[in-house]
Amino acid sequence: MSESNKPKSLLRTVLAVQSVFEESETQKHILGQVLELENGMQFRYCQAGGLGLNIAQLHQAPLPVADHFNCIVSTQVIGDTQITITLGATAVTKNQYAEGILHINDGTGQGQAVRVKSHPVIALSDPGVLTLEEGLLLATDVADSLGTLTHNQYKGVLVNAATSHLVGVPRINVTASYFFWAQTKGPCPVLVDGNLVQGQNAIANAGAVSPNAADVAQVAGLVMQANASGDYALINLTIE
Repeated sequence: MSESNKPKSLLRTVLAVQSVFEESETQKHILGQVLELENGMQFRYCQAGGLGLNIAQLHQAPLPVADHFNCIVSTQVIGDTQITITLGATAVTKNQYAEGILHINDGTGQGQAVRVKSHPVIALSDPGVLTLEEGLLLATDVADSLGTLTHNQYKGVLVNAATSHLVGVPRINVTASYFFWAQTKGPCPVLVDGNLVQGQNAIANAGAVSPNAADVAQVAGLVMQANASGDYALINLTIE
């Protein structure tokens, strides 16, 4: 779609270097960047995971890695911007947790969370150095401090399987590992699975939305136009 053919309300934004109708092989915004348009729609900047993503389907955050919980961290003082962490039996690729979070979940320094700036490849069960975006708020002690690594929720996005929280809906097809905008608020076409009811909640069901159910935790939005199952309905997204 050419710039001249795009709706003007989707172009009049100062922050968007990359259009909501474009994907990019290179990163142009920080992950999680919020883009609010004058028509009330809201988007988050994301990176697809190892598989391509489909237009107008619900997508979720990446899954946590069990071996990256309760990891021993080194003794550090307040203000340090590097910390050594010893992983469990799952290796980490270079910058896998860049723009993600390390939080100290137990022991000395527990309760603090810091953003990860960068790190090298870290082999399984080996120590590796994390460089942090900001200094530690509390000291840590190798004798009892345990840390947990969490991916940036907008990095490695995958089709919703109800195994993590919702991230949003891409307005285009997205190539694996490419960067894109996912819509989180406002009117948006979404794949339907089931018989939607006008004005009721649409709940997350795989990549689609389904009729409301009392025991479902994740609501995607409100039904604005109830199209048939297998079609695409217009949903007023309320993911955030």
